[in-house]
Amino acid sequence: MCGTGVMLLLTALMVYYMKVQSDSFRDQTELLRKQASTPQQIQQPVSVTISEELHKVFAAKEAFENHVAENKDDHDKLFSKIGGVERGGRDEVERKITLLSTQLNSTNATMHETKGEMKQLTSQLVLIQQELARR
Repeated sequence: MCGTGVMLLLTALMVYYMKVQSDSFRDQTELLRKQASTPQQIQQPVSVTISEELHKVFAAKEAFENHVAENKDDHDKLFSKIGGVERGGRDEVERKITLLSTQLNSTNATMHETKGEMKQLTSQLVLIQQELARR
């Protein structure tokens, strides 16, 4: 009997919660509909005037372009050096990977040979033990 009462109470709480959620959802939906139907005013961008103070703080476009032109050769040389170092490093890494691969293949071959020799020695040892057991 007590379990049934608890179940009824839980069911009533769930129904109440669902109603509250439904009302809240309905209110939010109505608010969104009102906002969507109300035309929004688009603000125009504020006009900006360049003052003399800005020219004192920042370089003029002409001076900046002159600076870029003067430094173009230096930048080209730097990028060329960086590219050379990058290519050299890539070649070195590829060379080391090739060397390691060769060494690994050699080691694998040696291990396979050793494994074969160990099998032969094991079979010979078994034969010797059998021979000794017969004597």
